[in-house]
Amino acid sequence: MKITDETFFLECKMAARNGLKFLAKEIKNDGTFVYSRDVKNAKIRNDKYNMLRHCGCVWAMNLVNKSFDNRFDYEILKASNFIESNLIKISVDKNFCKDDESLLLKEVNPGKKNSLKLGGIALAILALNSSSEKFKDTKKARKMLNGLLSFIDSSGLIKFSIFNKKKMRPDNFYSEYYPGEAVLAMLNVSYDKISTIIGCIKICESLRYNRDKDKLIHDHWLLQALDLLYHSNFLTTKEKQFCYDYAYDISMEIMNNESEYIDKTCPIACRTEGLISFFNISKKQSVLKFIEKLLKIQMKNQVKKKGDLFGSFTYSGIERIDYTQHNISGFIRYCNLFSK
Repeated sequence: MKITDETFFLECKMAARNGLKFLAKEIKNDGTFVYSRDVKNAKIRNDKYNMLRHCGCVWAMNLVNKSFDNRFDYEILKASNFIESNLIKISVDKNFCKDDESLLLKEVNPGKKNSLKLGGIALAILALNSSSEKFKDTKKARKMLNGLLSFIDSSGLIKFSIFNKKKMRPDNFYSEYYPGEAVLAMLNVSYDKISTIIGCIKICESLRYNRDKDKLIHDHWLLQALDLLYHSNFLTTKEKQFCYDYAYDISMEIMNNESEYIDKTCPIACRTEGLISFFNISKKQSVLKFIEKLLKIQMKNQVKKKGDLFGSFTYSGIERIDYTQHNISGFIRYCNLFSK
């Protein structure tokens, strides 16, 4: 696609690069990130660490890093190795697979150390797969996929969101976003298998006719998954139309309710990520214009002043790594629309 505004394109690319540079700087020797800071003095906050956001940052950093000659490979490798060091052999469904054939991601926050999350293993797959083109062909990838699939029944319903490894039973918690993360992860490591496509369609149909029956969730992860599904060669005409219609419905819900997120650093960035995926499907210029409007607002949330927070994204006096993650993902994916 031809670049219509060279200046804006370069501004988006620079925003992504500066955000990447900030996140790379925040990776410590043990592979963890400096999780959050106060904007006023850049002082490190004592917030509880979140492994899902750690994995999401590695995934977004790899997306951006590829556009800048992979110059931050060393820093990203440390963060990727930290993910791998927190994978454990355990199955949440012994009827599905044995412990030594299944890997899940444990939390490092002491208060959550027994929580094995569907979203955790999904984002770990996305992170490690983005770090190596060979990952999807490894035994580790297969075992992580087994771990993910053990949260899902044969009809496509998510059985539970979190498994408590101490109590050896599911926790009473449901996340709206874990299913979309799971589908996106499945497609990233097994896109060329018809069985994966069929399974992902089942999950999406279950979400559409159950979770989203009455009110559509602004699910940016699911929109990215629907984008991949729509472009699969294994879909029937009916299934392709389902993907288009579902993505259209979510996107219109986002575009028609901008007051819910327009002034919030992370939610606006997440919506942009999702809408870029719908543009990949629809090629609607009205969607592209809306995306560009959101990105211009997002640019105002990035720290431009030189210092410890330069390149980061903040909200309400706080910098947190996932704010930058979602923003740089949107900026670079917008730029990539014009690079194909």
